[in-house]
Amino acid sequence: MGADRLNGSGTVAGYRRLEERECAMFESRKKEELVRREAHLLWLAEGKPDGRDKARWEEAERLVDRIEEARNADESIDRNAG
Repeated sequence: MGADRLNGSGTVAGYRRLEERECAMFESRKKEELVRREAHLLWLAEGKPDGRDKARWEEAERLVDRIEEARNADESIDRNAG
């Protein structure tokens, strides 16, 4: 009866789903913080001009995406080499 009442959330699978959602939320926040920092560095490098916030943010997103892709490729190479 307890498992029915919990709708499966009290099971190992339920906890895994919760953990996966929490990990995804953490990764999303982590990526947003990386983009924010990169956009700030771009702004500083440009001499702190007004405007272009959206363009700078989008450029920072592209840079962070490329860094993540390179890191994933390196990890894949390391796994295949080992």
